[in-house]
Order: sequence, then structure tokens, then C-alpha cells
Amino acid sequence: MNKLPNNNDFTKKEIESFVSKKLAEILNSENFSSLDSIFDLGLNSIQVTFLVININDNFQVDIDVEDIIENQSVSSLSNKIDSVIKVNRLRGNFDEQKDNGEEKDKFYL
Repeated sequence: MNKLPNNNDFTKKEIESFVSKKLAEILNSENFSSLDSIFDLGLNSIQVTFLVININDNFQVDIDVEDIIENQSVSSLSNKIDSVIKVNRLRGNFDEQKDNGEEKDKFYL
């Protein structure tokens, strides 16, 4: 399994590379671009579910099938994953400050 390091500090290129490799494994083909719709490539609902599970496991995010439907290309999906990682990092920093009793500037998402 192509598992990435568990540090939540991924570049967009690393995210896109992982998604492309996982999609190539699922489809048993590398004949697609990062802009192709994964549904046009023939991905079925079971394969989408498998992709979601792998993404969530490897990036420690919580995306669902709806996120795949809304972000059908590898490029778009990678951007979505990157955004979720950044939000999780911000939430983690906020929770850490809260746990330490620190009052920091508030931020809104």
C-alpha cells in the first residue's frame, strides 16, 4: 500500500501523486490525466468508496462520496484534500490553545 508519512504536512504535488496512484490501482490503468473526470473513466460506487477510505486513512481527513462527486478530477479532489488538511491543522492549533487555557486572536472559517 502506498501510505504517506503521518505528519499532515503534505504538498499539493504529494497529494495529487497519491490520489493518481491510488486511482490507477483501482482502475488498473494509468491512462488518464489529472483533469479527467473519474466517473468518465468508469469508476463505480464501490471503487469510489474504496478511494474515500484510502484518502481518509492516508491523509487523516474526513471526506465522503459527496466530496468526490463535487470534485471529480484528481486535481480538484487533491485541492479539496489540501483544504481539509489545512482546516484540520487550524482547528488543531485552536484546540491546543484552548486546552492550554491560552486566549489567542479569534479566527473564523
